[in-house]
Amino acid sequence: MQQNINHIKQLIADGACDEAIDRLSALPAATGGGMEDELVLLQNRLKHLNRAVASGAIARDDENTDYASIRIF
Repeated sequence: MQQNINHIKQLIADGACDEAIDRLSALPAATGGGMEDELVLLQNRLKHLNRAVASGAIARDDENTDYASIRIF
């Protein structure tokens, strides 16, 4: 379990938020500890941000700020 958590922390540090959230949602502690709603919210925030970046609807500074706020969680 600790190895999985360390790997997730490294993914977050590397900026691989999508993969980190997917792996976190697969952990028994996350799904049994009431974190499902928070994980869904993070996934949706990240998808929305990725769409905004792809469409050019968000400035580079705002993109970095938004990604950083997602990584804090």
